[in-house]
Amino acid sequence: MQSFQKTACLCANDQLESRIKEGHKISKQYLVNILNYINFQDRSVLIKFRHKKYNSLRAVQALPQPCLNNRLECLLPGPSTFHQQIHLYELLHMLIDNDQDMIFVKPEFEWMRGNKISLNLPESCYRINFRKAQRYPGYDIGVELIQNSVSFCGKLVDFSSVSFAIRLFHEPFQSFEWINPKSTVTVIFKRGKEVIYSGTCDILRQVVEVESMIIVVAAGTVEISRFQPKTYRSRQQKLVPSPTVVLQHPLTKKINSMKVEGLSCSDLCVEEYLSGASLFVGLIIPSMDIEFAPDFKIRCRAQVVKQHFTPLANNDSLIRWDIAFLDMNIREQVQLSNLIHQTVNNKTYVCNRVDLDALWKFFFETGFFYPEKYRYIQLNKEKFKSVYQRLYNHPSEIACHFVFQDKGIIWGHIAMIRFYEKTWLVHHHAARNSIIKKAGLVVLNQIGRYVNDFSRMNSTHMQYLMSYYRTDNNFPNRVFGGFVDYLKNAGGCSIDTFAYCPLPKADIVGGDLEKFLSLHNASLDKANYDDITELNIFYEAISGGLLLDAMDLRPESLNKNQLGLKYEELQFKREKHLFSIKIGGCLKAIIMLTLSDTGLNLSNLTNCFHVIMLDTDELSEKVLISSLHLSLGNQHRDSPTDTPVLIYPESYPRNWYMAHKKSYRVWVFDIRNSDQYFQYMSTLYSGHST
Repeated sequence: MQSFQKTACLCANDQLESRIKEGHKISKQYLVNILNYINFQDRSVLIKFRHKKYNSLRAVQALPQPCLNNRLECLLPGPSTFHQQIHLYELLHMLIDNDQDMIFVKPEFEWMRGNKISLNLPESCYRINFRKAQRYPGYDIGVELIQNSVSFCGKLVDFSSVSFAIRLFHEPFQSFEWINPKSTVTVIFKRGKEVIYSGTCDILRQVVEVESMIIVVAAGTVEISRFQPKTYRSRQQKLVPSPTVVLQHPLTKKINSMKVEGLSCSDLCVEEYLSGASLFVGLIIPSMDIEFAPDFKIRCRAQVVKQHFTPLANNDSLIRWDIAFLDMNIREQVQLSNLIHQTVNNKTYVCNRVDLDALWKFFFETGFFYPEKYRYIQLNKEKFKSVYQRLYNHPSEIACHFVFQDKGIIWGHIAMIRFYEKTWLVHHHAARNSIIKKAGLVVLNQIGRYVNDFSRMNSTHMQYLMSYYRTDNNFPNRVFGGFVDYLKNAGGCSIDTFAYCPLPKADIVGGDLEKFLSLHNASLDKANYDDITELNIFYEAISGGLLLDAMDLRPESLNKNQLGLKYEELQFKREKHLFSIKIGGCLKAIIMLTLSDTGLNLSNLTNCFHVIMLDTDELSEKVLISSLHLSLGNQHRDSPTDTPVLIYPESYPRNWYMAHKKSYRVWVFDIRNSDQYFQYMSTLYSGHST
């Protein structure tokens, strides 16, 4: 309203009269309805007078009362003596702010008593367009304006999709003269402590008042790069019927509702007419709902990142806004990705409810449950079934699965679980050999698309992907090993090979284990900061890969256990214990013991030892085995024989008599290299529908 008043007051009478020819004639009935709407909203109009002697103009703010027909009565708010001077003025016109239009009315003055004025309305009046874009009042929005290292604070007066009007205040030591109108400024909008916009703006005009200054600025960009640009991005889909975006505008607190013109897992687009647009590039939307039906909506945090103008024949323009998703919780990620994946390929599913009997049959028929693996599963099959019932039919924040399924038959499957703070373990990849070719690649592509879309969101807690695979398994050697060779950057993707063996039996049991270690000048203690620092120095020298980052084995991650608490909240088990083996006070090995629910990983690799050998001098096989049993016994483990041991470097067990049965490669991928990954994978997908 304040910007409207200023515009109306600055316009001379002859200027407004000349604009009538450009305006649209409207009826008295329409005018009465608008005046009653103004009353309903507790808004005001401007009545302009001209001094009969001096020709000076005076604008009076008035509150219209309910209007029935020809007569309009208005109240002048606040103390006023204008009624005593009314005989010195003649009435010119009344101006009404009607969004981007101004309604120009020439009523007849009837009388004025005290703070009440009575007017007779004309048979018609005019609607004059004086703004390209509608302006909206700011609602309790703090502003910081910065130019050349000088900062001023203020409040947002009003805004449109193209410019902002700001009232600035200055400290006693500041001067508005410090603001150079020919230079750009950085503008920051805040609601409380939350930043909802920041951007570089051009100064359009400024008016200095007694204690403040009104400055109008225009946004200087039509596109921002919210995230690192990607070559491989989700394509927006046009859904039928189209969902609706519903949001509470962060500046006005009013509800906006717009149809979604295109939707992907990472962004969407909506359209507004310029004349009524309320969005602008850079605006952060703290809470936005994508509504598919009254009881089905996906909520997210988002930001407007791009605009595109299309001129229209009626002197208006259509603005297409691209809105990027900043965050959404895991369950809503799953809902959105399942919807989009189904749109692309209706045989692909994300975290769908699975017939577990069909899944078990699939695992056996594909050979994923080979005899040795089934032996372990069979010993704990009731616990195993219970865990998978919860994982597959009760979606959680720690697990996702992807299925390629047609007419009730599962053809391909892959899953992942968040097992470290920023690392998801990819596992359970299996596919049938059938007339539906390359089902394994289809689900692998699914998981890649999901990771590419959602890894940047804070709720996903995903920076690394990890996968274990046997050295004699051709498919992961080709996919994962091939990508490592393709990238040639251990800081982006790495492989480390571990020896795998069952936990050997200890010759000594119970409290005698500590005595045995002591007799050999050895000790088993909880790993401390210095131990982990030494581990990092060792690993960087022999590998330089991502293993320690992915497994939270950096010194700064030593005491973090947020993920363990999340598992506990979801009634799952996930523990991680770190120990150091020292001989004569010198660090020889680090033991990481992870304990989880039976069957969480079908190869039991979330329920095992990872042993990293730094120095084998003086470290005997019996000392190592005793240390493993002692660390496991300290956790009150009932069945230690089920716990496998992974040893790094792989060559270590070969020098002893430990039963080194096989080797596992641990593949770790930093998701920030996703473009290179998809570029490599495109050669595998070539010629196959995904």
